[in-house]
Amino acid sequence: MPHSYTQSEQNQEPRMAQSVSTNFKVSPSWTASADMAKTLSVRASGSWTPQDLDSIPLEEFVFLETSVFLRGTDESSSCDVSIAPPLEKVLRGIAIVSEASRVEVFGNHEEYEGTWSGRLVEDVEDTMVFRVDVFPRGGLREAKLKLHGKKRKERSLWVYGILLLVLDAAPVAADRARKATVGCPDAVESLLRTLRVSDPPRGGDAVAALSAYVDARLGETERRLEALVDRRFAELERSVRGMLEEVEGRLGRGRAVGVLDGSGPSLSHGEDE
Repeated sequence: MPHSYTQSEQNQEPRMAQSVSTNFKVSPSWTASADMAKTLSVRASGSWTPQDLDSIPLEEFVFLETSVFLRGTDESSSCDVSIAPPLEKVLRGIAIVSEASRVEVFGNHEEYEGTWSGRLVEDVEDTMVFRVDVFPRGGLREAKLKLHGKKRKERSLWVYGILLLVLDAAPVAADRARKATVGCPDAVESLLRTLRVSDPPRGGDAVAALSAYVDARLGETERRLEALVDRRFAELERSVRGMLEEVEGRLGRGRAVGVLDGSGPSLSHGEDE
């Protein structure tokens, strides 16, 4: 790790992030030296701007004890870090400090959000550290970060800290639904009753309740589809493995029969007939 992130902290008490949530799931595609969820610092508010993200200093989310080393094994795979907040939250901004100088971001349903370039924050002993601030167009239910280092051939990199700015999902969903259902609150309330939502609210609260209901159902559907795909692939893998074993067994029996009836290769070699 860079000198200034290690030496200056050796004689200090470990610092803690302002808010760290264990409900956030972080899944790297490369092998990680530790649980990447520990690299997260999470801040929640009613609203965020790009200026808010830029104004948060490194010292508030970069910590020696939570740095993670990532190493790739497959040359064809990129270094991806997937982040999923709990259902009641959405991601509004992301800052990542690492050896990656550029980050591609894919959001809900892996829709491409954009590519963000970082600014160099340290260059010590051939180690270049960048801060990349990501502020997508809207709140994300999930995010996949593709990390690109300065040296393409290198199959490893350090991640020193990840800062997440989050919002409550219900207000975000309510705002989207309110814009889509202006002038028809009765229809929203009727739909809530059709969906058997207990004690459906009225007016603007009905729109928020409908949005939250739809978002929750979509999240459940996504998880079920992922589980179904995983099961189908597992079944296919077992089926293919069984067919291969059967073919290998038949080939083995065929060779044995050929040796016994003389149609196959002889067990003895070099003998005169």
